[in-house]
Amino acid sequence: MTLKESYLANLKNLPADSVKLNVTRSSGHLLSPSLDLLMLYKNQRVSWEVFTKLYKQELNKKSCRDMMLRIKERSHEVDVYLLCFEKNGNCHRHILLELINKME
Repeated sequence: MTLKESYLANLKNLPADSVKLNVTRSSGHLLSPSLDLLMLYKNQRVSWEVFTKLYKQELNKKSCRDMMLRIKERSHEVDVYLLCFEKNGNCHRHILLELINKME
C-alpha cells in the first residue's frame, strides 16, 4: 500500500477501499496551512518557495508530526490519498506528501 495525492473533484475515480483525507483549510484539517499563510500565497504576497518554508515550519509541531506519522503508518495497510482542491500546480498536499514519505 502507499501514500498518494489527488484532488477533490477526482474523488469518484479513487479506489473505494482507499482512505481519503481532505487536508483542505476549509475542512479545518490539522495539516492544512494556516489561513494567514494561505492568504499570503493566494494574494501573491509570498512566493511558492517562501510558502513552502513557512508551511513546513507550521507542521513542525508535535501534534502535526504525530498525525503525519499515523498517516504514514496507515498507508502501510491501505492506500491513503491526501486530497485538496487544486487539480494542477502548486498545492500544499505535495509538500505534505513529501514530508510524510520522509518520516521514519
